Amino acid sequence: MNIKRAKEEIKDTIAAYLLKDEFGEYKIPAIRQRPVLLIGPPGVGKTQIMERVGAAVEEILAAAKGDVAVVSHGAALVYAIAYMLRNEVEHHEETIVKNVSITTMEYDRASGHFRLLEANDVSHLPASQKEARPGVVTF
Repeated sequence: MNIKRAKEEIKDTIAAYLLKDEFGEYKIPAIRQRPVLLIGPPGVGKTQIMERVGAAVEEILAAAKGDVAVVSHGAALVYAIAYMLRNEVEHHEETIVKNVSITTMEYDRASGHFRLLEANDVSHLPASQKEARPGVVTF
């Protein structure tokens, strides 16, 4: 979607939300209206992201011969950790993976289960570069 189309979508959405029936009631009740900024064509949702990240985790496991380091951005890592711990990502809505942090997991091939050993470790950073606020860890 380009900017012009996005503007049209917002304009059309607002027009639809303001439409009233013959009794003066909104045709789309406020309870059924979505925030305008979320309106748009269907995109990639949490389920699709979890499927993609899960497929990547499985591909890594199949190729791994020993220890593996995975480097990615925080959002993808939250999904990967949720997948590895067999949790729904909704349990991790508030989870923050700190920038340049290290999260260590252990995989048991026999059981097929992961174990979280450490999350959001930033001990390798100089004190001046550590975030002032701690990350919320809910794994």
